[in-house]
Amino acid sequence: MTDFNQQLKQMFQPSTDLFALNAKVLETAMAQQSKLVNSFISSSLEFNKQMVEQKDLTNVQKLSEDFGKSVTEQITAANKEVVSAITTASEQSTQVVKDLVEQTKQTVTQAAK
Repeated sequence: MTDFNQQLKQMFQPSTDLFALNAKVLETAMAQQSKLVNSFISSSLEFNKQMVEQKDLTNVQKLSEDFGKSVTEQITAANKEVVSAITTASEQSTQVVKDLVEQTKQTVTQAAK
């Protein structure tokens, strides 16, 4: 029975690997989303605190520009992390499929002999 279990495990390994890669991408995306939301809330609170203290319109404009740049940078950084995770997973997924195709070719060749 152990041999059969080992064959099943081997047969489903590519699927397991692909699921693991997808889970890793989702985990990275969720972590970046959480980090981005927390950072945005913190930045927004600080921005509002500074805005209340301003008496000069020029300072209000400068604070608004700085806040906009900060949010843009945060979003860009988060997106780069997610894109990197997706790219890595894509490359690894491609390798899993290539390995599966090669293994299938070898199995068919051996069976034909």
